[in-house]
Amino acid sequence: MAEGSAMGLTVPTYATEDYLAPYVKEINAGGGINGRKLNVKVVTYTPLQEDNMQAACVAVAEDLKAFGAVALAGFYGDAEVCLANKQVPTLSFNASSEDLLFRREKGWIRETVMNKDRTVKNWVDWMLGSGIATPSSRIGVFWADLPEDQGVAKNVFLPYLKSRGLNVAQTFIFSSDYSRVALDSNSAVLRFKSSNVNLVLPLANYFYNTFFLNQADSQNFRPKYAASDFAQVAVDATSGAYSANQWDRTRALTSLRTGEIAAGKPMASAQKQCLDAYQRNGGKTLQNNTDRDYALFVCEHVWLWAKVARLAGRNLTRVGFLAALDSIGTHDERVALTDLLTYRKGKYDGADRYAVVEWRKECKCYHQVEGFRRGTW
Repeated sequence: MAEGSAMGLTVPTYATEDYLAPYVKEINAGGGINGRKLNVKVVTYTPLQEDNMQAACVAVAEDLKAFGAVALAGFYGDAEVCLANKQVPTLSFNASSEDLLFRREKGWIRETVMNKDRTVKNWVDWMLGSGIATPSSRIGVFWADLPEDQGVAKNVFLPYLKSRGLNVAQTFIFSSDYSRVALDSNSAVLRFKSSNVNLVLPLANYFYNTFFLNQADSQNFRPKYAASDFAQVAVDATSGAYSANQWDRTRALTSLRTGEIAAGKPMASAQKQCLDAYQRNGGKTLQNNTDRDYALFVCEHVWLWAKVARLAGRNLTRVGFLAALDSIGTHDERVALTDLLTYRKGKYDGADRYAVVEWRKECKCYHQVEGFRRGTW
């Protein structure tokens, strides 16, 4: 298992090991994995440093010689390809492009979210259906100069916008060098403003989005925005630093349960099961919503990993683990972060349903405003 920390993210109170301990205790008390104890180790990494994530991959695959892995938020791209190349079955909370997921990772990585290609197509269809985007909209799109994101932007997102009759008036590509983000943000805003862009669609992570919003505010540029799960800009943990002047009432499409509790909806049964198990097995006091969400994340992924490993039988192999995951079909046991997951042979991303959330300046958080439904993709 790996954990991440980075500037701008809301971080949990305790170490990852502390959130893990109650669930590992529960699984081992129930017989472990077909009679064998589950042993989980944590390797840390920094999501904004590619070489750091590569080192974490080597630590997992070669130093620990782990049978399998769970990748937390921010462990993505070539770092996951590294685990795939070393044939470490990995459950990941990070969305990949279909090219990365199917061609480069060759089925060794299985996602508990929706892949990037499906996400952006569902996003476009929703924006059209809701009236957020119309043929008269002058759309601006920005993304980062990363191979995977360049591919999604140029080969999937922009062509699909065009095929649906939408007008992309301007684009901007941020440098992958984070030290240039302030300068790039200024250039992006100037370009969008001079092109009369009135709807901005961020196709880059929270770090770029935060700088763009702040720069837009300083230049008195006031477009509309819409967001999606792409690069996790539609979750509370990454959006607390967004400019309220820019982002207030922005709506986003998400496969996550973001904003349900803020909207006054009852806690999902899977979430309650996870938190009950956490407390029952001696978990430390959860101090805030970030702690709660982290405990839910760990619960969902460790529970799924253990279920699949049990299904694979006593003669557990890496290939057998993946085959067992292919056979699982619809999975809703302790699925605390999304609506439900479905896997089958050749389907490597689990989430299929999405909800609509809206960011509110009062709490600097999202509220769910439309419940889950199946996407068109």
